[in-house]
Amino acid sequence: MSEALTMVLPELLSEEALEKVPRREREEYLKQIILDTVKRNPEGVTLQMLKERLKMIGVRTLAKYLQILSYTNQIYTRNYGPTIVYLPNSQLMHPAFERSFPLTGKELKVSLLKNRLGEQVFIQEERKDKYNRKIGAGILIPKEAFPAFVRFLRDACNAMDMR
Repeated sequence: MSEALTMVLPELLSEEALEKVPRREREEYLKQIILDTVKRNPEGVTLQMLKERLKMIGVRTLAKYLQILSYTNQIYTRNYGPTIVYLPNSQLMHPAFERSFPLTGKELKVSLLKNRLGEQVFIQEERKDKYNRKIGAGILIPKEAFPAFVRFLRDACNAMDMR
């Protein structure tokens, strides 16, 4: 990937400053740096590109956080032969397509996303952690399958007699 030469990075702490950060906060910082780097490179990044540019993060740590970010649908992957490309999963089509539902200490957000996989409905649980950052997992549903998903939920609700 020729983009390796022009990969955009967020501002980074020095290795000396990073060593002074408590372990738990350092882990969150590293995960956020990886996510920010993927988001700043919409054409995608590879593990090798990240390893070369984020030298303060070991390859095992990079792989672990990429897996977590992928599992929580904050990024997605595309395979090109043996190469895995990590891509941001947060390009909203239009803010008008975002709705929120408050739910006991958290919020459910429904957004319409557009990425290389097409149009997707993204349902995400958001809550704030002790550092006041928004966190939560989510699911992606292809836009064309969303009406059937809503019918499925309605049928499940009816079956539980929750009308």
